[in-house]
Amino acid sequence: MDTTEPSVVYWTSCETQNLNEEAIQNHLEKLSYTEQMRYDEIQDPQRSKQFLLGRILIWHLLKDAFEIKEYTIETQDTFDKPKLVFSQSDLELDFNISHTEHMVAAVITSSGYIGIDIEDMNIKRSWHGIGKKYFSAHENQDIERKPSRIKDELSLKLWVTKEAAIKARGQTISRGMADIKILKRWSEKQPFDVSGTHQNTQWLVYGITPMKDHFGAIALVKHNDKAPNPNLKYIKYQP
Repeated sequence: MDTTEPSVVYWTSCETQNLNEEAIQNHLEKLSYTEQMRYDEIQDPQRSKQFLLGRILIWHLLKDAFEIKEYTIETQDTFDKPKLVFSQSDLELDFNISHTEHMVAAVITSSGYIGIDIEDMNIKRSWHGIGKKYFSAHENQDIERKPSRIKDELSLKLWVTKEAAIKARGQTISRGMADIKILKRWSEKQPFDVSGTHQNTQWLVYGITPMKDHFGAIALVKHNDKAPNPNLKYIKYQP
């Protein structure tokens, strides 16, 4: 496989219930020192499982898409975006992970800075109400004009798009969610453009459905604006 391929965004997902004890024990040994410290600090068993499954999915993508097995994931501090460090490769890859209670999804690419967000639609939340706190006045006004039955769905699509974009930028939702604007209609069939006034950032966003009743988005800030839009490729993970 061509490990210099710049035009693909690879992603995968797995239900947390499918993670077996053997996979957990095997991958614990692969954690870097800083990652091991982060794992040990997690008190909740479900969160520990989500953390480790995310790392297993990154290992799976590196192995299958780039034929890389030797690497570490390093984090400077709790709020810093983790980075991949390779001992035998000069590839520059960015990755991101998202999870719900029952699902973990991961994405990796050499095409730019990447972010992913997934949400469980079975969890009853007022996405419309949440959006009012974070979306721009124009976006909230636009949603208010829509029928009540679709307000939550529209707000959720906007939320995952903005969340993925912010994660690609290595920030948190408290910094600039209202700043991010969707320039084209939301779509799962083709990528669409998103813009932000912060440093004139431009994102390419892919809508995804990792499993039934789950919904998400992958956001990419391309290294080269003039390069063709990367293809999105799903690589199935079998625990």
